[in-house]
Amino acid sequence: MRLLMVFVGSGLGGGLRLLLSVALQERLGPSFPYGTLAVNLIGSFALGVFFSFRDRGLLLDPDLWFLLATGICGGFTTMSTFSLETLLLLRQREVYYATLNVALSVAGCLIAVAGGYLSFRWLTVLR
Repeated sequence: MRLLMVFVGSGLGGGLRLLLSVALQERLGPSFPYGTLAVNLIGSFALGVFFSFRDRGLLLDPDLWFLLATGICGGFTTMSTFSLETLLLLRQREVYYATLNVALSVAGCLIAVAGGYLSFRWLTVLR
C-alpha cells in the first residue's frame, strides 16, 4: 500500500511541478530558474506542514504520510533539477546566478520547511 501511495503521490507532485515551473518560466523568462526555486520553496513549506501534522499526532495513518510527504512532496520538489540548473549556470560562467540559486534555494527551503511546521503548530494552538 505504501508503494502505491508513493507512486500516486509522485505522479501528482510531478504534474503540479511541471505546470508551475513552465508557467513561471514563461512569465518571468529563462535568465534564472524561478520555477525550480518556487517548487522547492512551496514543497518545503508543505513538507513542514505535513510534518507538523504528524508531530502533533494528527496524521495517524502512515500510508497518508507516504502519499503526502514522500509521494507528493518528493515528486513536486526538484533538487536534482536544481543541481543541474546550477551546474549549467556555472558552465555558462554565470557565477552570480549560480551562487544566488544555491543561496536562495538552500536558505529559502530551510526557512520554508520551518515556516510550514511552525505555522501549523501556531494554528493548532489557536483551536
